[in-house]
Amino acid sequence: MSNTEQFWSGAFGNEYLQRCRVDWESRKPFWQSAVEYCTPGSALEVGCNAGWNLQAIQSVDSSIELYGVDVNASAVEEARQQGFEAQCTSAVTIAGLFDPGSIDLVFTCGVLIHVAPEDLDSVMRAIVATSGRYVLAVEYAADQEEEIEYRGHA
Repeated sequence: MSNTEQFWSGAFGNEYLQRCRVDWESRKPFWQSAVEYCTPGSALEVGCNAGWNLQAIQSVDSSIELYGVDVNASAVEEARQQGFEAQCTSAVTIAGLFDPGSIDLVFTCGVLIHVAPEDLDSVMRAIVATSGRYVLAVEYAADQEEEIEYRGHA
């Protein structure tokens, strides 16, 4: 596990989970359009946190098989309590958890910004290898890579 993953899997990640609660219902319109476009039979969220995006997708189409992975055990436990099949693991390892191309839609939402630059290529390769149809990255964008201080941490 990288230093960044250790950081998010520990106390700071637990604090983030409690501090940044999400109104998943506000995400339904976005997921409605995404599901209509992709018509996935299965979806995997890399960095699922407590499963709020999975919850929104489930409310749009309950027939979709939903999976999540996150490095924070507390977040994964909360996702499991909502009934989702979630695993506490690094994004790099997803290619070993699922057969290549076995998930219709593999996505991230605000997660790649937390991946160390030296790990980004391997994370993206694992995501692409796992996806059988679509990869969706709902992420921040900048013309150039930049380090941002967040709550006193680089």
